[in-house]
Amino acid sequence: MRNISIKKIASNIFLLAAALLLIYTIYVVVQSRRTGENIFIFGHRPYIIISESMSPGIQRHALIIVRQVDIDEVEEGDIISFQIPSNIYHRQTTRK
Repeated sequence: MRNISIKKIASNIFLLAAALLLIYTIYVVVQSRRTGENIFIFGHRPYIIISESMSPGIQRHALIIVRQVDIDEVEEGDIISFQIPSNIYHRQTTRK
């Protein structure tokens, strides 16, 4: 009986932490879209895909997480993000 209540407490704590992280991520995405600033969380940046251009791999309105990498780390098949002046997402198909 005691093990069940400990598991339930641990499960509830994990669920609460996940919910808080999701709420915080949504807040950061909304704030960054409102202000136009790039905000990174622990070196990662959440974005929402607003078009069908990445389908079928990534659907419209999907939440994606990106991180900044050196250009030498980009490989064929990677999905990349860049700004000119707005955020652009593209699948890397060739490497020159």
